[in-house]
Amino acid sequence: VAVTGVQTCALPIFRKNPHSAAIHAALALAAATQSFYGLTPPARDVALASKHVRRALALNPGSTEALIALALVRFYWEHDWKGSRAAFAAALHHDPNNALAYHLLAAWYLARGEDGNAVAAAAKAEALAPRSLLTSSSHGWILHLAGRFDEAIAKARHLIARDPNYWRGYFSLALSLTAIGRLEEAREAIDLAEALIDHPMPRLVRVHILGRLGDTRAALRAMPKASRRYTPQYWTAFAQMGLGNTGAALKALERSVRYREWFVLFVRRDPAFGPL
Repeated sequence: VAVTGVQTCALPIFRKNPHSAAIHAALALAAATQSFYGLTPPARDVALASKHVRRALALNPGSTEALIALALVRFYWEHDWKGSRAAFAAALHHDPNNALAYHLLAAWYLARGEDGNAVAAAAKAEALAPRSLLTSSSHGWILHLAGRFDEAIAKARHLIARDPNYWRGYFSLALSLTAIGRLEEAREAIDLAEALIDHPMPRLVRVHILGRLGDTRAALRAMPKASRRYTPQYWTAFAQMGLGNTGAALKALERSVRYREWFVLFVRRDPAFGPL
């Protein structure tokens, strides 16, 4: 919703002032972030982000927002580890206390297998933006993929206590509870996440949990129907793993790689894919 709001507000201003580095940077970051979080197919928004990044940096080489968008595109779309790290470093040189840069840099560290740095960067982002629910939930997600499930569960519960209407708290809680086999509790958490947001991800996690619980019929009923709406293929694979359909999961992961979904960078970290 926040990303869409940035685009809605920035586009009219951009049409009046197409040579504003700040507006180009805002649109670049919004487009890159939208595909980063699985809201849209990456290809379309990454192309748009790249276009605005080039224009913003041509107008203002020191634009922190444009540098973060550049780092994001290089990181998960181009898999340019050196180039993306350099862009993050440049962004933090211009704004050493930018919480968003640390928030995304944590994922970069995790993808590189630097768990300690990943957790430290996520904690830094949360410290810099203590009111941000997103940085807090991201910190929990980093802990989850680092295998620190008890800490991830505690982080998710704290997030829920802060805002019982924030779906990511329940989503993160469900993932970590599932990882340690507390499936009934996980089902309760994911049901609450799904009630709070209309997005395929919570539903696909519910399919996984129901499959693991042995309720195949309910899991198949819960599987999202084909539609024009974008469904991240990584989470489709996650659902299929819960059903024991490793062949279907692998096919979905192949599509995830082809679409350049960023989630797939962490597939080896996700306990759900252990049987592969």
